[in-house]
Amino acid sequence: MDIRDRVMTSGTEGEERGLLSVALHPRYNQTSVGRVFSYYIRNVSGQDYTYVSEFTATDDVVDVTSERFLLRVRQPFVKGNGGQLLFGDDGLLYIFTGDGTGNDDLQGNAQDSQSFLGKVLRVDVDQQGLEAGDSSSARLYHIPPSNPFIGNPHARPEVFALGLRNPWRCSLDSKNRGGTGRIFCGDTGTDMFEEINNVQKGRNYGWNLKEGTYCFNSLNCTKIENEAKPIYTYAYSPDWGSAVVAGYVYRGSHFSQLQGSLLYGDVVTGHTYLLRESGGNWTSREWSVCPESRCPCQARHDKSAFLLAFGQRDDGELMLLMASEFSVLKPRGTLFQVVPPIGTAQKPVTCAVATLSPLPVVSLLLLHVLYRLCGLVM
Repeated sequence: MDIRDRVMTSGTEGEERGLLSVALHPRYNQTSVGRVFSYYIRNVSGQDYTYVSEFTATDDVVDVTSERFLLRVRQPFVKGNGGQLLFGDDGLLYIFTGDGTGNDDLQGNAQDSQSFLGKVLRVDVDQQGLEAGDSSSARLYHIPPSNPFIGNPHARPEVFALGLRNPWRCSLDSKNRGGTGRIFCGDTGTDMFEEINNVQKGRNYGWNLKEGTYCFNSLNCTKIENEAKPIYTYAYSPDWGSAVVAGYVYRGSHFSQLQGSLLYGDVVTGHTYLLRESGGNWTSREWSVCPESRCPCQARHDKSAFLLAFGQRDDGELMLLMASEFSVLKPRGTLFQVVPPIGTAQKPVTCAVATLSPLPVVSLLLLHVLYRLCGLVM
């Protein structure tokens, strides 16, 4: 899938625009022509927009001429793009949008239920509907009748949850893998706190009235209707990090001690952690995936490497996407598969290097990468 001709990027270090997410339809492998959904930033006549599009694919090759636009949302600023697509166990498409601003969301997009920005949207892509009051404008999706703001004239019917700043890495703990069906999402803060949320129907996650659990104005914070507090927050620090990356709840078979734990990390430090739930409370500890002294294939030997995303295979095992530089235009990156430590009953780790260009990678920062398929040591 190569859509570089329509994706907006720049060479600026720390660039957040680009191809941000790709999701396969739940029945992708059950039909001869699969459906692929993408979330990317596109510039039209000098204005940035978020595009949520549908493509078709045959034999895992996407027909880039088949693009159909499900949603186009104006981006007021170059940051705060959000950027996650995923299908829930209900078969519906969840769309995670940022507030579209640089820092403080002075426009109040995240709390405005009539705005698409700073939201979780939920739509049914297996049906089509009509725009309200316009019989000539067909949507390429249907509004699920169970969406929380159906019938509310002051809210978009697509809205599933609100009050988010920049939810760019989220995941489903699928019941098909023995999970709970819950959706977890990391929401990056401005300069105080990072947070991880359990995304629930109709809930308000507080931004821009709160960052993490910190309230900017106590009078406003008492008025948050259907507020949902984060399951976990951490403060900005050079050691801990400043840009959360939510991962997956582990449902594989290689690591019994990780079963049911939610993995997460931070872009800036590249460190990884796990969250454990007990009695509704979540506790965190560092998850050392690759001690430098026992790191095969030079994997993660550079602790300054940037963590871009977690991945989950069909068998529930984990992968990490890392980059050595924080730039869209640098063609370097590494995809790691997490395997048991060397010396266990598992076979020794082997490594293979291959250059792929162009590469259909779901990445905020990379369009071309060097994939180093390699095991990580716990």
